[in-house]
Amino acid sequence: MESSYLLCVAVYDLKMSGEAMSIQEVTLLSKVNYVEGKFVKHNLTPLINSAINPSLHNQTQTIQTSDHICCARIIEFDRRYICFALLGGSEYSSRVGQLCIDEMCAKFKMESDDLTKKEFLRDTCVKFDNMHQSNVFSTTSSIQSVNEKVELAKDKMQSNIEIALSNSEKIDNVAENAQKLQEQSEVFRRKSTTLRKRMRCKNAKMTFFIIMIVLIVLAVVLTPIIVEARKNKDNGDEN
Repeated sequence: MESSYLLCVAVYDLKMSGEAMSIQEVTLLSKVNYVEGKFVKHNLTPLINSAINPSLHNQTQTIQTSDHICCARIIEFDRRYICFALLGGSEYSSRVGQLCIDEMCAKFKMESDDLTKKEFLRDTCVKFDNMHQSNVFSTTSSIQSVNEKVELAKDKMQSNIEIALSNSEKIDNVAENAQKLQEQSEVFRRKSTTLRKRMRCKNAKMTFFIIMIVLIVLAVVLTPIIVEARKNKDNGDEN
């Protein structure tokens, strides 16, 4: 039954377009069709075009249908986007498929000739074909489980470090803002003190001017009266 076997592996060169990184063109670089020890033809290109998310670089994506399982990963290599893909039957292990993709990404040599590339892919098919039913997968699964725990711990540690750095940056920003506010309050205090002195000086000048005006008015009004009163007094004395 094809449902429990690896069916084919392939390597594609993807031409991307736009900021959304959509797949514009898929070019086959190398491919091996394989199932139950026989080499038969399977087409992976439609799945690459329709189901693979090109924005998820360096992540193995798994697409499960009623008949097949597809594992694929896009990596950036020398300003090119290379897709490593695997097609298995519906019962083929996705974990084995991911391990297969890992090995293809690590060991596939772009500079090799076509024959060497196909030999590598063929050996990969043989190695990972039906691995989920063998003792090798059991050992690999344990290693993979440990690796997953290590990666989880690394991710958690990285997250804690990022949070700590973010908090430190926030504290620095708060301290800087507090310093700026203190400087601004000091400037405001000096300006307000200067303004109060100016207002006091202005009020004193205004009060002085008002008093002088009042005195002048009184002098203007009272002087004729006083002069007239003195004349009347002098006239009375003569009489």
